Amino acid sequence: MFLKDEELSEILPKANTIIFDEAHQIPLVASFFLGQFISSSQISNLIQDCQQGLKKYPDTIKVLDALSKDLQEIIFELKKIVSPFPARLNINNLKNYENFEKTYNSLIEKLELLGITLSKHSEENAELQKLFERSTELNIKFSSWLKKDNQNNIYWLEVFARTVQFNETPISISEQFNKFQEKSDSAWIFTSATLSINGSFDHFVKLLGLEKAMTQYLQSPFNYSENAFLYVPKEIPDSKDELFNLVLVKKALPLLKASKGRAFVLATSLKSMEEIGALLKDELKKNEINYPVITQGEGPKSDLLQQFKKHGNAILIGSLSFWEGIDVRGPALSLVIIDKLPFQSPGDPVFESKIKLLSEEGINAFMSMQLPEAIIRLKQGVGRLIRDDNDKGVMVICDKRIIEKSYGIKIWKSLPPFKRTRNESAVINFLEELE
Repeated sequence: MFLKDEELSEILPKANTIIFDEAHQIPLVASFFLGQFISSSQISNLIQDCQQGLKKYPDTIKVLDALSKDLQEIIFELKKIVSPFPARLNINNLKNYENFEKTYNSLIEKLELLGITLSKHSEENAELQKLFERSTELNIKFSSWLKKDNQNNIYWLEVFARTVQFNETPISISEQFNKFQEKSDSAWIFTSATLSINGSFDHFVKLLGLEKAMTQYLQSPFNYSENAFLYVPKEIPDSKDELFNLVLVKKALPLLKASKGRAFVLATSLKSMEEIGALLKDELKKNEINYPVITQGEGPKSDLLQQFKKHGNAILIGSLSFWEGIDVRGPALSLVIIDKLPFQSPGDPVFESKIKLLSEEGINAFMSMQLPEAIIRLKQGVGRLIRDDNDKGVMVICDKRIIEKSYGIKIWKSLPPFKRTRNESAVINFLEELE
């Protein structure tokens, strides 16, 4: 769709039907393609290409070397001003950082000087003309980002280990996505196990502007009511309690013993994942339980999964990247433990801006966006447990909000039809009887 709109239709053949599998990912992917970004690495790459393309001009190379040094220092200073660690910030919050705008304007001034330097050689050959055009384009984009000249976009900055990225993301993709569909003569089919909220597709339809879409909800073919439990432990503290992870591990231990390992522990953040992993290793050692513990980050995702399957009694601890696209069938996985309901962090600049906009329009942002998106993410994590007709196991959600909050009923009604319980003994007996 995106390529066709960019007049590159010859790359894609005509199709009568377009099928979007794992369609729950479309809103995020479409936001990326319909937005744009610029980064400090683009500047570095341009400078390197200029130094290569102009190496026969020693005087110009001296200017480029000086510009390269100045630009790198400015980028370093921007990172220092904002955060020495990976971070994401809305442009509106950057006014709280002293000297950010002044330093950013220095970056633009150096890019303008780079363009002037390249313009002196731009007519000599096609390669140098291309370098000049790249310089001009970068200058325009960096200048535009600071001006925030499109009210329909969110402007935000992300700091990585080595680069700074400046993003422009559309608030809504529905209008543009709807235009793609109207231009197409094809039939579009969207399919995913996690598109619906309690059987309704309203949230997904609204996000993509597909109000005229026909929808069909199909029940899972798996026998959840016989083969799986949904268990919410009793006496679990509030998810914000500083002892939450410790209690979670204590509650998980008898279940892990009953399941003989063979478990995923899925956390909603890297910080929680690391803390749970450390606490669990200590608890297993203290109780002389020798199940292998595999933690996200110890190797490539595919390698960790192979290790998990090979051991046959391992415990894999992961964050959100292990919540979907993971397929472990059979007795190798009999227990999935999720720490908290996966609500998006309110500190995320894109999410924060959308919440503010909805609130300003008098719309309940929690019920209209935060809750539906958390349910979709939760369904992805829950979907790791039962993968075929013969799978059996226990899904543990260690967040009492699913029971105690009024919105909890909307969450668990959106999940597969597990046998639901808060009885630890029933769960342990079930796990012990599995193969």
